[in-house]
Amino acid sequence: MKPLIALACITALCAAGCSYKAGTEQEILKVEYRGDIRYTADDISKERAEWNVLEYRLSRTVGEGCERRRTVQDYDTYVPYRLGTECGNLMQGLISTALLPVTVPLFALSGSEAGVLGDHIKQIGHDLNIFLATPPDDAYLFNTPLERKPVGEPRESGWEPITTMRNMPLKNTRVEARIDALGFAASGVTDDRGIVSFDVSGIAGNIRIPEGANYAEVAVRILIKDVAGTPVIGVMSRVYQKPVGP
Repeated sequence: MKPLIALACITALCAAGCSYKAGTEQEILKVEYRGDIRYTADDISKERAEWNVLEYRLSRTVGEGCERRRTVQDYDTYVPYRLGTECGNLMQGLISTALLPVTVPLFALSGSEAGVLGDHIKQIGHDLNIFLATPPDDAYLFNTPLERKPVGEPRESGWEPITTMRNMPLKNTRVEARIDALGFAASGVTDDRGIVSFDVSGIAGNIRIPEGANYAEVAVRILIKDVAGTPVIGVMSRVYQKPVGP
């Protein structure tokens, strides 16, 4: 009888995919806004302290009365079954399962609460990895990285009203810088802080520097490409003809 129980447990383990479910999580893929949205570009080239590199911090201000819609993706997270500690768990689970005809009467005779027996059976399930349940506690011996499996297709939420003004960095957005007077155009992508930089050393020699100065101020247009309507921000920036000495 016991070999049959062990075989049934192993079969159930394989059918379960050799992993246990660690939970469900949601990832925001994209956020769209509509309403009175304003974009700003702060010239932080001086902070970079590099010759002829224009750097900007782009942000988006969302005011009251605007609306937001999010595209989200749900994921089931799993801890994959690995050799090693998990093999010990499996053997322990098999042994505990085989001893259930003995342990269940012992629990009953000892007068323990039903929850104690339930926790014991739950632990067996985790050891066998067949219940696809969450770990019994944070100290559970599964230390391998989580794996994620998408659940369905990405979905969009409805438009939600925004009740408080907020200022956010314009992350991972394609932008273009143009200096029309010098025929310069270059594109880049903002990082997670909303920062993007452009190398203008190729046009530095074409700039007329005022007498007594080592730079000229030029009008730069920042075009935000990944936003509906392609907003344009005008900025006055300094372009140096040669490195600034000490």
